Amino acid sequence: MSRVIMILPRKFKKVLGFIISYFARLVPLQNIVILNSFQGKGMADDPKYIAMELLRRKENVRLMWLLNNVENGVLPTGIETLKIGSLKACFYKSIARVWIDNCRGISNDVIKRILRQFKII
Repeated sequence: MSRVIMILPRKFKKVLGFIISYFARLVPLQNIVILNSFQGKGMADDPKYIAMELLRRKENVRLMWLLNNVENGVLPTGIETLKIGSLKACFYKSIARVWIDNCRGISNDVIKRILRQFKII
């Protein structure tokens, strides 16, 4: 019984995420870069160095990093954190112009805009 209770909120949250990402298409794409490394384990690998270079160049973009545990994530100033699977993360992934990832798990809960959004893996 408790397993059924735990599964229902997860499925509801996933459906709600698809609804949010669908209606977020009404919002124009923003200069947002979503970064993810090893499905939220921290700041590492190629996304880390791309983010550091964007910060060094002072590009006019908003950097957001996806993490499993937002409280333990220590990131440089200028990079915001988002919890993987949260509705807020789903919304920002829907309106971001660029996604940078080093594995293929970032787009499971979002409807991607094919023509104007770029995903770098």
